[in-house]
Amino acid sequence: MTYNFPVTITQPYNDVSVNIVPGNSAIPGFINSNYILYTNEGTELINSGTISYTSSPNFEITNISTPGAVINPAGFDIVFYNLRPFETRVIEVSTQVPVIPNVALGDEFITTVNITCDNDNNANNNSAQNTQQIVGSYDPNDITESRGREIEINTFNDADYLYYTIRFQNTGTAPAYTVRVENLLGSQFDYSTLQMLHASHIYTLDREDNHLSWKFNNILLTAEEDNEPASHGYIYFRVKPLPGYQVGDIIPNSADIYFDFNPAIVTNTFETEFVDAALSIKEVTDNSFKLYPNPAKTLVNITASTNVGIIATVKIYDLTGKTIYTSKANAASLAIDSSAFASGNYFVEVVSSANAKTVKKLLIE
Repeated sequence: MTYNFPVTITQPYNDVSVNIVPGNSAIPGFINSNYILYTNEGTELINSGTISYTSSPNFEITNISTPGAVINPAGFDIVFYNLRPFETRVIEVSTQVPVIPNVALGDEFITTVNITCDNDNNANNNSAQNTQQIVGSYDPNDITESRGREIEINTFNDADYLYYTIRFQNTGTAPAYTVRVENLLGSQFDYSTLQMLHASHIYTLDREDNHLSWKFNNILLTAEEDNEPASHGYIYFRVKPLPGYQVGDIIPNSADIYFDFNPAIVTNTFETEFVDAALSIKEVTDNSFKLYPNPAKTLVNITASTNVGIIATVKIYDLTGKTIYTSKANAASLAIDSSAFASGNYFVEVVSSANAKTVKKLLIE
């Protein structure tokens, strides 16, 4: 049985919103794609408005899917027309990622988008930002959060959300008929605040408490070898952390991705850490501690210089942002068994007893 409920507009309401979704990882020398999603959240036709897009310097915009953009040194502006109530439109922006040494692995690629229109009744959803780390070779099935790995606690309040993108790609040899994505939210989330924002394909979403399950039935996701651009998909959603978070709290999130009847592909665990504003600055100079040998094989030594004091904590991240090692050292030196680490590049984050932090690159052979 179907029940129809009439909706009567008692008061006109204008509201436009904008979000930005990363389409793929930012890899030196390759094209990076971002998707601008803008929506008429109000009850009236938006006759016209403006979208302004900016990105990090030296990242050249190579293509904008919607014509009419006015390019400027920081990015571009584009005017849109006749956006219907509850209509969402998408603009794909392609950007050339500079090559090394013009960028380095671990650098941040930051994109920002703003939207304006006349008589907007809600300015809280008129801007969005996405932060991506420059990475090398990567697994195309991953999860990221739009602010990056660290959030300064004084910039975040109980009204703010964490914005997650789960990306998947069919790297097999035949089309995938179905894709299922499972996300088990941890105890630090307010599950009731979950809001789905966008997805690359038609989906259904089931939530049981903290268990999220997206199903893409009959997606027919093409294989990478047949059509690389069409082999990608994504999910974009937001959810609030529970109030009471403090400096040092870490919120992890990961996902399982199933293609047809194949075993799960487990994504990286993306860890969001709330930090003091002072900790987000690299206050320790390059000679504040020694990291040796580098490149390393089976053992990594970290030694603090005499002016630093002791090493409070050490974390090691891989290129996806996944924490693979953590230790509360509370010592002037630390020896780490790296024999189980896969060959490749890592980031070593050291925080001193004075709460000063720096990050160095480590190569494991």
